[in-house]
Amino acid sequence: MSSRTSRWRVTGSKQEDRFYDKTVRYPGRNFHTVGARLLPKISDTLSAEIEAALQIGRTDGQPGMKDRDILAWMGYAGLTYANKETRGKPKATAAVLYLSGDRDSYYKTTDGSTDSGWNPVFNRTTWFSEICSGMYDQYRWSNLIYPHVAVSVEPVSKHKVNLQFGPMFADEKDNGATDAYRGFYAQARYDFPLLSQVFGKRGGLSGAVVGEMFRYGDYYAHEAGGEDTATWLRVELNGTF
Repeated sequence: MSSRTSRWRVTGSKQEDRFYDKTVRYPGRNFHTVGARLLPKISDTLSAEIEAALQIGRTDGQPGMKDRDILAWMGYAGLTYANKETRGKPKATAAVLYLSGDRDSYYKTTDGSTDSGWNPVFNRTTWFSEICSGMYDQYRWSNLIYPHVAVSVEPVSKHKVNLQFGPMFADEKDNGATDAYRGFYAQARYDFPLLSQVFGKRGGLSGAVVGEMFRYGDYYAHEAGGEDTATWLRVELNGTF
């Protein structure tokens, strides 16, 4: 039997003291991020993940935009079942992701209220979704509550199928939104091998097919006759050597 262990990880503080784009100067931001992560192993097949982080600091003031305090936070909690000894190597995770939102617009606040929107700082990527990253300017993920389920299985050796789905909500109804329900998100991914030892003993070719679907909720304004469902598909060819 494997031993049961828990791991802690503490992130150091970060600082972002300038904020510009190509044509407009926005207020400088002087803030720090600190967090902790716990990975308890409950049993041979059951584990958990708990992560939390806090951002504190202050933005600079400028004409038409007051300086304001920064107080934002994020959290993640998940419970995972995984059994590599069972045929198909099933794995299932139930989790909730939380990113705090701003009560006012991130760019146009004029009343000096606290900036409470989570800022991913330098880690601005598509993260877990291509479609949903489009919700955020410059991949600045924030203002999100995402309870979801992720399931994976390996029916044949090295052929992996992953599914993830769940509703999304806004932490704050910002920018004039009248409802917090962002919509329902689902993703399916199939990874498979193609050729082995093409570039040496450890090299090879593999492929993947990834599909996403997002059905928009009432957080977004709907145009009459407009689309209310977004779909996305990608086919990958990957080589290792």
